[in-house]
Amino acid sequence: MIPYNLINNLKNKNVKNVTGEEAFDLLKTNQKAIILDVRTKDEYIHGHIPNALNIEVRSLMNNLDSLYSFKDMPIIVHCASGSRSLIAVNILSSNGFSNIYHISKGLKDWKHEISYGAK
Repeated sequence: MIPYNLINNLKNKNVKNVTGEEAFDLLKTNQKAIILDVRTKDEYIHGHIPNALNIEVRSLMNNLDSLYSFKDMPIIVHCASGSRSLIAVNILSSNGFSNIYHISKGLKDWKHEISYGAK
């Protein structure tokens, strides 16, 4: 079960729930948007959205410094189904990220190109 405070955080004005199709449209129209894949490295290798950054949710707090240059850019966050990405969204929002898009159903809702292997 997902803790209420994580679900409640999605009401934050800095967080927008989107479908895979809406995320795809955002990537097409906004060249500065980045994709943050918070699944494990093994999951990432077996299929990910092209150009996605992979930082596992369990190590996100320790890697925020690597994301601060994207703090005010659109950041699209996803996992496999939407649960782990809720945790990531909460971490980002609590640390001053201001333009967060959450693919609420995760990668399973992405109907476009998938890349394989590590970056």
